[in-house]
Amino acid sequence: MSRLCLVLTGKTLNENRQQLVQYRKWIDMAEVRADLLDRNEWSDLNAFSAEFDLDFILTLRKVADGGNWAGDDQERESFFRMAINGNWAYWDLEDNARLPQLEREWLNKGRRLVVSFHDFHGVPPDLAERLSRAQGPAIIVKAAVTVHGSADFARFVNLTDLLSPGDHVVLAMGPYGTPSRVLAEKLGNLWTYASVTGLSPSLGHYDPITLSTLYRFSRLTPQTKLLGIIGNPVHHSKSPAIHNAGMEATAYDGVYVPFLTDDLESFFLIAKKLGIQGFSVTIPFKEKILPYLAQITPAVKAIGACNTVWKEADGWHGDNTDAQGFLAPLQELWGTDLTGKRTTVVGTGGAARSIVWALRNSGAEVLVLGRNASKAEGLATELGATWGPLTPDSLALISTHDDLIVQTTNVGMGELEGQNPLDWYEFHGGEVAYDIIYVPERTAFIQAAEVSGCRILLGKDMLLHQAIAQFLRFTGMPYPETLPF
Repeated sequence: MSRLCLVLTGKTLNENRQQLVQYRKWIDMAEVRADLLDRNEWSDLNAFSAEFDLDFILTLRKVADGGNWAGDDQERESFFRMAINGNWAYWDLEDNARLPQLEREWLNKGRRLVVSFHDFHGVPPDLAERLSRAQGPAIIVKAAVTVHGSADFARFVNLTDLLSPGDHVVLAMGPYGTPSRVLAEKLGNLWTYASVTGLSPSLGHYDPITLSTLYRFSRLTPQTKLLGIIGNPVHHSKSPAIHNAGMEATAYDGVYVPFLTDDLESFFLIAKKLGIQGFSVTIPFKEKILPYLAQITPAVKAIGACNTVWKEADGWHGDNTDAQGFLAPLQELWGTDLTGKRTTVVGTGGAARSIVWALRNSGAEVLVLGRNASKAEGLATELGATWGPLTPDSLALISTHDDLIVQTTNVGMGELEGQNPLDWYEFHGGEVAYDIIYVPERTAFIQAAEVSGCRILLGKDMLLHQAIAQFLRFTGMPYPETLPF
């Protein structure tokens, strides 16, 4: 079973002690980064290594490998010579800066060695070969490489298969590589690394509590069913919290992981290699995913967008739970029959398609507003709505479709947080305002409506209801009603 290693990032040993006390119940081992310590702390390192009943890795990471150590080779050798009598379980040495004589002495004491390799530019094609050359008795080979997109991560996952079974730790750095931190067991890694929140020495680290509680790291096995969510952006998503909590409450052996994605073809290679059984789909792939699906539900066919994908014997199947997720909180307000309700939908993407279809199927009149006039016209024509440009020229149209105004674009989240796609519209207080964005919970659009006295519906409500339908599809089990989402 893979272990969880906390990287100690303090400048002093007291700071590291505090980190260990804070996270001790969540971790199995720790790495002391001597290159991050003040030099005057080094003399107490060996004593520190004996203070805790814990396996310690001792590392003096060079600047070229992402660390702070800029000294010469002689100083480095002297440092490890001093450390040879410490209570360290492992030393970590870069593969291009080995210490043969000291290594022999160290291994003869019954200790182990981590031979590490870092590449901050990409995934080198000879990675597996390079690591295989470093393998040996009592040696763990470690690689941390940067992945710049889904294609890089697919290459990384493929390369892990070329490693000999046994002692290795291979990790992908950067936002596209974060799944490798959670999926250590599936990658055959002896351990994964975590760090104190906000103090990560490497790109893509989670903190130990997130790994242990949200992703249930210590209970993952090769048989654990792998689920996830794809999108760009995706790391803001609350879906992992919802789905993993549901699996914990139902004792379902699964884990739900975010996969930042920029290329669907590469993602499906990743899915095949890792054995992903199902995943949620968010911006910008709800329409782009359709050519990859062997079967789709009537909802997907009618809407032209998919947010739920799962594996069957004949390939990938797709459904759309956005429509029912969107309608659930609205029906609590108005009931199931929306006949005569005059509504405006801002946006023309996959989520907008689901919402326009849901509203039209429930009897509402719909106005579609879009920045791209041809897309707005096409969506409206296809689903029996009217349309207009997303400009003040549409004010008269909105005035006849103002029972409900739904905001479906990404304006208001991420880099666009604080912006309102309808900043030229003045709410009069009689509208229901509904924004499907859930981070932040109250967007500029919602705030403007609230100030004017409008009733509001939040994206978190839609998220939960569509996720409940997905959970049933993924696990075959109803979502627990007692969970506080």
